[in-house]
Amino acid sequence: MNYKSAWFWGIPAFTLTAMLVIGLSGSNQPLFLYLNEILYFRPEDIWINITLYGDAAMVMIMLLPLTGKRPDIIVRTFIAAIITTIILHSFKTYFPIPRPPSVFSPDMMHQLGNQFWHGSFPSGHAAAPFTLAAMVIFLVDSNKVRAFVLAYAALIAVSRIATGVHWPIDILGGAFFGWFAAFISVRFIKISGENLIAQRIVTFFLLYAATHLVFLHDAGDKEARFLEVLTPLICFTLSLKGLKDLYLQPVYSLFRRA
Repeated sequence: MNYKSAWFWGIPAFTLTAMLVIGLSGSNQPLFLYLNEILYFRPEDIWINITLYGDAAMVMIMLLPLTGKRPDIIVRTFIAAIITTIILHSFKTYFPIPRPPSVFSPDMMHQLGNQFWHGSFPSGHAAAPFTLAAMVIFLVDSNKVRAFVLAYAALIAVSRIATGVHWPIDILGGAFFGWFAAFISVRFIKISGENLIAQRIVTFFLLYAATHLVFLHDAGDKEARFLEVLTPLICFTLSLKGLKDLYLQPVYSLFRRA
């Protein structure tokens, strides 16, 4: 990881600077109303389906196709996700900032999908994809891949304003904390992605998340339910070879030795 590269310091520098400018200028609410209005278009279901991919479980299961290919990304992203979760819940517990629907009447803004009223800062749907994006940027050398995951994370973050559930400062804070958690995971957590036990444990949780989304989850936006089921199934299918090597190959080896 090249600490002098703009790929490393650009996002945290931008998010912190933007939060400072927005906070000092008092433009958080006016900027939200402006962006919420210009981002609105029909059909509304498009934004609801886009924002689905910022859900923490959805972000995690998108790691499944990397099973057996990039265990370093899988294990370190999972660790970073735990760090991100601790940070988010700490802020949301001790700083229960109201969300836009608690501040503005329905005729002043567009609120799409499920409604949320409290626990605004920071945005979990921004933190999760930026955790993944940061990890890929830290561990993958391809600038095209880096640009793609960064665009994905930015789109998800913007969708939280488009759906009317987060302030601009929320998504900037979420992006920063996701980036910070990925940095902590890569720099200070000494669990190698090559550790087979860690791989199996983490992959088990990813499989559980996929199973939960397909069969048990019923609290999401009904407009996004199709993709909420289809995406885990696709990711699981793409991970089959890696899962076989990770879980079944050792069993086959034991039988051969016997």
